[in-house]
Amino acid sequence: MHVGLNCPQLTGQVSAAMNPDGRLEIVGRSLDHRAFHVWQNRSDGDDWSNWTELGGAFISGDPVVIANQDGHLEVFAVDMSGRLIHTWQLPLNVGWAAWGELGSGVMGRPAVGVAANGRIEVFVRMQDGEIWHAWQNGPGSVDWSRAVFGGNVTADLTVLSHPSGMRVFARDMGGGVSMRHLVSGAWSNWTGLSGLFPTDGQAIPFADSSGVWLLARGTDDAVWQNRENGTGVMTGWSAIGGGHIRFEPAIAANLDGRLELLAIGSDTTLVHRWQLSPDGAWNS
Repeated sequence: MHVGLNCPQLTGQVSAAMNPDGRLEIVGRSLDHRAFHVWQNRSDGDDWSNWTELGGAFISGDPVVIANQDGHLEVFAVDMSGRLIHTWQLPLNVGWAAWGELGSGVMGRPAVGVAANGRIEVFVRMQDGEIWHAWQNGPGSVDWSRAVFGGNVTADLTVLSHPSGMRVFARDMGGGVSMRHLVSGAWSNWTGLSGLFPTDGQAIPFADSSGVWLLARGTDDAVWQNRENGTGVMTGWSAIGGGHIRFEPAIAANLDGRLELLAIGSDTTLVHRWQLSPDGAWNS
């Protein structure tokens, strides 16, 4: 099932976040490197807006959207010059701010999360493989700090925001997956997570009231899931089904707690599946 009207030809991975009124907003990258977004017209149904270009930036990596502590959305991407750029919703529904720069010499898709204190933190690959880190000086702040994060990676990172502490996942130079964990304001060393992830594709972490999830695109181009059993142990991979996808999936929660799975389908348009009830089965 397709999302929105006048959908451009998309590539890469889309990203979704919830507006303050409960409507989902999705951002994606077109084949000609422009950022687009689409949003639910109502929080309780499958009624979507037209796809609209976001700000006129030309981007080389897939954009990521996230909600600030006060609910307004912010989008991050890497432009064609290797700069980390961002834009955010302006008050009173008057649109979006002009794209601003947070750093240069980076590549790929930013990984973005929210720390326990409410500030947004961004992680992105530098062009030499090192990891670069930027964070708001306070929740919702327009002022940012920046530093090298440590470690060398071969693929884009992913982030899990969680009450027990933010986690950063990376594909390391040896081909494995490693994690750093933010606890009491300090980052742990890198820890290997051998066996938690498939050998093909990038694991996408997600947390809701039912626990921690990992999603990935498998070697068969289907969506696979792995769930934590409540004691910190992953229960193993199982296929969700629903057809083939071209890139890694994205996941978001609806206002009623049902999860929505989003991906670029084999025809380069956005497709989605959704749970029929919170923590329940997926639609067929």
